[in-house]
Amino acid sequence: MKSLIDRITLVFLGIVLPGYFAESQVNWTFTLPDSIEASVHSTVEIPCTFSAPEEPGNFLLTWYMIDRYGGNDHQQVYNSNDSRKVSEEYRGRTTLIGHGNNCTLRITDVTYTAWYYPEISGGSFNFSNELKPVRINVRGCLNRSSCSEWSFSFPRTIKALSNSCVVIPCTLTHPDKAMDFNLLWFERSPRKEIEVFNNKTPSSIDRRYKERTFLFRIRKNICSLIINNVRKDGQYYPGITRNINAYNLEGRFCTVTVSDVPPDPVIIGAENLKDFVATKITCAVNHTCPLIRPSLEWNIPINTTMTHVNLTRGNWELHSEMTYIPSLKDNNRSLECTVTFPNGQKSVHKLALRIEAGSTSVVVIVVIAGVASLLLLLLLIFIYKRMKTHQPQAKDEAGTNGNSTIENGNVARLYENVQKI
Repeated sequence: MKSLIDRITLVFLGIVLPGYFAESQVNWTFTLPDSIEASVHSTVEIPCTFSAPEEPGNFLLTWYMIDRYGGNDHQQVYNSNDSRKVSEEYRGRTTLIGHGNNCTLRITDVTYTAWYYPEISGGSFNFSNELKPVRINVRGCLNRSSCSEWSFSFPRTIKALSNSCVVIPCTLTHPDKAMDFNLLWFERSPRKEIEVFNNKTPSSIDRRYKERTFLFRIRKNICSLIINNVRKDGQYYPGITRNINAYNLEGRFCTVTVSDVPPDPVIIGAENLKDFVATKITCAVNHTCPLIRPSLEWNIPINTTMTHVNLTRGNWELHSEMTYIPSLKDNNRSLECTVTFPNGQKSVHKLALRIEAGSTSVVVIVVIAGVASLLLLLLLIFIYKRMKTHQPQAKDEAGTNGNSTIENGNVARLYENVQKI
């Protein structure tokens, strides 16, 4: 067991001294840029100044390099007191510019992207800028011939819906002899390049992207990336190494902008509707998640046809088309198209139907009037023929009665003549 003195010593070392050193560093500051752009094999200067609460006296100035791609190792690249402690890779390639509070570092023949920070230490203080290192982003290849046959093509911007998925379409041109290369995707960050996809070493993917990123259409010249459950804006780019990638070669990346508001569907073809004139009405909505498509529904129960169109550049369009026969009784009726997205959000487009009496309605009226006129004409003809049929019979009956009268008249006259004789 530790003695009481040992325990007191540990408390002093663990609490008192760190507090003292922390307080002594309050007024120490470094002034450095966030990042610097450089070409491969060029000479880079990292402007640096520092301020101290008082004259620091003799101190040791050390610069460190962090190779985040190579395992986050911290290597000395400059040591003001002992150059033997400098990493062999940087020995003879780094010099300090200026004096006093100027801590500017010059590095010759930079060959890859890395992060650098200074540290000042003395007898009773130690001040470092490790938490805010300067990124030197080196573009280009060590050997241009090794990169001249590599290129990546993808859109500059894509809009995505929060908690849905997004596909960044990408095509890759590579040398014919490249058969088994490693395909990577990175999220651009000023502090650290975040690996979001690695087809050969999935374990190196940042934990926030594990089981959320996949390749879309696995082919030799396709490098399209799927990000499921996309949550925030980001800048992404593909590559096969830290030297051969879209950002290093051309400074290109795809900016994914994430929105919490879903896009609205659009109804097309519901204008200038005529009664009884069949027309095609379409509801369409754009999206970025072809694996889990949105669904479209109408408030009118009519058979529809669904189509899915690739608009390229990371955008797809879903169509629902129906054939609608307008009727005047539906005038001012609300037509609604509702889209449900993979994240459960809904968006609706509503409009009031405006239906006019069309030429078809006039034709129907004319036909009905014509049929009525024809039926009336046939009825008149029928009545006329009936009358013609009964007229001779009436005449026959009338003629018989007339003859009887004449004969009776003759009989009367004969009777009168007989009486006169």
